[in-house]
Amino acid sequence: MQSFKRILENAVFALNILAVFLLFTNQWLVVPSWLQIGGRLHPLLVHFPVTLVLLGVGFLIFAQSESSRPLLQTVLLAAALTSSLTAISGFFLSKEGGYDDDVLTYHRWAGVMLSILSAILYYAISSGRSRQVIRSSAALSTLAVVIAGHLGATLTHGEGYLTAPLFGKSGSETYKVDSTMFSQSIGKVMEAKCFGCHNRSKAKGDLVLTSAESILKGGKHGSLWKPGDPSGSLIIQRLELGIDEKNHMPPKDKPQLTASEMKLINRWIAVGADMNIKLNAMPTNDSLRGLALSVGSTYLKKHTADQRYHFAFASAEEIQMLNTPFRFVSQVAISEPALQADFFVRQAFRPESIEELSAVADQIVSINLTNMPVKDEDLSMMSKFVHLEKLILNNTDVTDKGVQALKRISSLQSLALSGTAVSEAAIDQLASMPGLRDVFIWNTKITQASADAAGRKYANINWQTGYVPNSREVLQLSAPLAVNESQLLQPGEPIKLKATIPGAVIRYTTDGSEPDSVKSPVYNGPVSISSYTLIKAKAYREGWKSSATATLGFFCKGLAPEKATLLTPSDKKYPGNGINTLIDSRKGFMDFFRDPSWMAFRDNPLEAVFHFPTRPKINSVTISFAKDVGAETMPPEWMEIYGGNDDSHLTLIRKVVPTQPAEYGTNQNEGIVVPLGTSYTTYKVIAKPLTKLPAFRKAPKDKGWLMVDEIFFN
Repeated sequence: MQSFKRILENAVFALNILAVFLLFTNQWLVVPSWLQIGGRLHPLLVHFPVTLVLLGVGFLIFAQSESSRPLLQTVLLAAALTSSLTAISGFFLSKEGGYDDDVLTYHRWAGVMLSILSAILYYAISSGRSRQVIRSSAALSTLAVVIAGHLGATLTHGEGYLTAPLFGKSGSETYKVDSTMFSQSIGKVMEAKCFGCHNRSKAKGDLVLTSAESILKGGKHGSLWKPGDPSGSLIIQRLELGIDEKNHMPPKDKPQLTASEMKLINRWIAVGADMNIKLNAMPTNDSLRGLALSVGSTYLKKHTADQRYHFAFASAEEIQMLNTPFRFVSQVAISEPALQADFFVRQAFRPESIEELSAVADQIVSINLTNMPVKDEDLSMMSKFVHLEKLILNNTDVTDKGVQALKRISSLQSLALSGTAVSEAAIDQLASMPGLRDVFIWNTKITQASADAAGRKYANINWQTGYVPNSREVLQLSAPLAVNESQLLQPGEPIKLKATIPGAVIRYTTDGSEPDSVKSPVYNGPVSISSYTLIKAKAYREGWKSSATATLGFFCKGLAPEKATLLTPSDKKYPGNGINTLIDSRKGFMDFFRDPSWMAFRDNPLEAVFHFPTRPKINSVTISFAKDVGAETMPPEWMEIYGGNDDSHLTLIRKVVPTQPAEYGTNQNEGIVVPLGTSYTTYKVIAKPLTKLPAFRKAPKDKGWLMVDEIFFN
């Protein structure tokens, strides 16, 4: 036993000599790949000397008896040995780079000093040195542990990591409407998930994410993103790698981004990656704004010991399964188990999507169903959410009958009914809800006078009627809306428009020109169309400013071919559902190109052949595509339509060259109509993706994406 002890003592001495040697020759040190494994053991080894040194010092303070001396010597010998091994492995790890040089230098010195001091402390105890020497060694060893640990945490987690709880911001943050969308959402995600490895003290890949300037500078692998091209952006490529891949970010042992966070970054890059756009400059119905608010809200409230909610947390897997492109479920704060659910895209809503939230019924405290086609009968299931405090039903199909169903939710505190058909008959029902404190009823059948009377009668509720205009102030009308549930009209279905303000007159055009208040036709009823039509409409009313122009595109469901064949492969990133994507009468959503309703072409033209059992009269062929200049999804460069009565005898009927966008403009689903007036059994459609982006796009060498969701034969 004594010989083994002697071997360990000699090893400690030799390892400390090696550590000192490496300290002064580190700049010339080259670590071979096989030895890098020893460096990567540093995070594992580092906990042993810290624990053992502090344990040994604890023995010195609280266990003074002679019987404890052998155990104390063993502990301190182990501390000295692991301290030296940890210091040496740290030298090997530091050669991988990505650390702040100044902090790293101090950390090396502190690590070597800890190794030497722990050895001195062991030898002082073993050789029976004076109590003063032992105490001094113990005190210096403890100090070295603190300094080396603090510097190590700074390298690993960033500056101020240890003291952040003492000097960080207190209280809860709130959204500032004049702040940028980036700082309030994506910046929060980076701070939580990326700063640990990409800060000024530890810049993995020479990438620092703690300031806008360093983010835009990028790292040794280049810029983080290409505005308008998520799939070509380094950050998306690294995030979408398999979690076991070496270059996957964040590393698999770190907190991963949620599906909502991934969607947010992807969509933000697709629309141009503007770091300066402010929240109050984004339209309230902008899906990117809603997504940013949903994601950012989880990072606004700081963790406190005094939680507001005390029910159980839902599992991350449950929350992940509930997130779709049309519904986002997230915690209201990192420290709270409470969840909020936000719904998007009216056409994709199903009542079952509310029912599916039953999996987290105990945690749901807020549901936002704004603009969803929610019916009275859909509200009966709300009673399952026993902790529901906030329900937003603005611009839904809810009536007084639906309000009756909500009386069973005793926890409800805030209810938004603006833009619904509720009337004065609902006031007493609302007042009978014991926990209700705020009711939002503007743009309903409840008049201002009735709301004022309700305020006097039921003073415990704030009856919010919205903005009361000044009679001398001239306000702008809201743009007209489409009543139709879908862009795709069934045979014989007309276009129906409505104005949001009673008494407003709608004027419209169908030739792409801007409507005016004199020459443009007045909308007096449904408008019938026979092929794709782009309607531009404005609302007018005396005493009001005219509305902004509403641009609404509608497609007509056409004749279904008996057989269709795709002759060229679509892009692998957006394969859709093969040829069925073009003939399944399913329109794609502009915010979700990975839906099978879309298929994309970039390197190959779209070539497809369509067969009909007879020779129907085809007046036109329409290709439905996505126009999103920021995401480089553009109109085709040209289209050719061939016709004949079999595949081998097709002749060119017509070729069209669409006009390309001259500015960014509105992102929307558009159509190109090719007039025919022919009767054949077989048609071939060729659409060539844009080979060179417009000059204003500042990426003229890049090709455009041709994103198609349907081809119609009308």
